[in-house]
Amino acid sequence: VDPFGYEQELERGFRLLDQQIPREPVSDRFVLYFRRTEYLYVTQRWSEALALALEFQGLVKQGEPSAWWTNWVLFLLCRISNSLNQMDQLDLYSRQMIDDSGDPEVLRTHATGLIWSAVILRYQGCEQPARQRFEEGTAFLQDLDAGSETCSDALVKFHGLAHDWQAAIQVYDTELESIARKGMWHRECMIHLEKC
Repeated sequence: VDPFGYEQELERGFRLLDQQIPREPVSDRFVLYFRRTEYLYVTQRWSEALALALEFQGLVKQGEPSAWWTNWVLFLLCRISNSLNQMDQLDLYSRQMIDDSGDPEVLRTHATGLIWSAVILRYQGCEQPARQRFEEGTAFLQDLDAGSETCSDALVKFHGLAHDWQAAIQVYDTELESIARKGMWHRECMIHLEKC
């Protein structure tokens, strides 16, 4: 459900949990950081989201190696870097996402990393390698349930860099179908605005 209209309640909840959960590399702390970073991202507080995601990443590195949490931090960092137009950082995080994605449980994140990498290649003017990397990433998505929803921003960015607005709109339409009747009214409105 979208956080808009519930910001005060969410902020109180995050503060309470932050006080109760140890600042140690444990699952409860990881979940809190992940949800709060998502909240900051969705509400377009991208600089705050970046700072928290980096803190999240540092804590994950302190604990036992976990492909799951390592990749989800990178998933967040790629989205935030794109929103802040930090292409060098996006390049760095997408490479790490691909390199660290050996666990089949994070295959969707691996596919997203490949597509972000294709975005960087197209941004750099390397069209043929960009297309090859994009095809590699989307091949993974064909076997995943709602895979395109997870990386819709990467797909839209890739198509947008080539001014292929028809393909970008198709990504938006697919996401709209996926989130229908989930109470994500703000996201639905933002998609319609972005389509314009």
